Amino acid sequence: MASAWVIDTVDYGLRQSSCRAMWDLRTWYANLRTSVGATEREQQTAARRKYQTATKILSSVPKDFAGWITSWEMATNHALVRKTGGVEDPNTWFEDLTRAIQPIFGGWVTIYAGIYKDKLEEKTLTIGEVAKDLRKEAERRDLLGLQEKGSRLTRGVFGPTFATGQSQSMLPQLEATPSNEEGDTQTRNQATGRKRKRAFSPGSPDVVCKACEGAHGLENCYYVFPKKAPAYFKGRKLIRDAVDHRVRNDASLKDEISRIKRVKPVEEMD
Repeated sequence: MASAWVIDTVDYGLRQSSCRAMWDLRTWYANLRTSVGATEREQQTAARRKYQTATKILSSVPKDFAGWITSWEMATNHALVRKTGGVEDPNTWFEDLTRAIQPIFGGWVTIYAGIYKDKLEEKTLTIGEVAKDLRKEAERRDLLGLQEKGSRLTRGVFGPTFATGQSQSMLPQLEATPSNEEGDTQTRNQATGRKRKRAFSPGSPDVVCKACEGAHGLENCYYVFPKKAPAYFKGRKLIRDAVDHRVRNDASLKDEISRIKRVKPVEEMD
């Protein structure tokens, strides 16, 4: 196979920067043509420029968001191999990435900054891991397929934009599990109807939970007040971890929860 021939004949350093496993042979060939014959300094300069381009702040969602993620992953890996741009430290490239996507992907940044906290402190976070999680979230929101349908993406499609104060529903509150199909379906439909009415009643502003960013008030959040959750509610670990992180680190949110509970300040989630 052609890939095996490249692995056997191309210098290890060139393979690391030009022939990553997640890229196809066409990309390998294009990268090798660019790299071969260039001095180390020229390759570092080229890698740094590509990285700077890949981490420019986004003012709107790219039409090809999947392609943007791949370009960022390639440019960051290239800069890492060439030891330029300061990306040897995961904290540097993660900060550059979050700065770039904050205007359009603020909710994800907030959640994953907490999820990745330990790995960032230990400097074990990998570029591939972050790229994979970005793709999963984009796929969950059906953003990877929107470009093929020609749909227009607007500001705020990724959820709340904390930098501008805009708030939209980011994470779903209800996740049901089928058991008694007829009874559960009716119950879920009733719950969904109540939720929709509460969040989008005509003449009233949208309500966004400060804890889980669902379309409801904090006092109705099943993650903060699990005893209020109906039997069919199935929480999501990702959202639960994000809520726990916010409550532990946001004093004003913790105080507001305490006021709702009318007890002493909470230290941990129920």
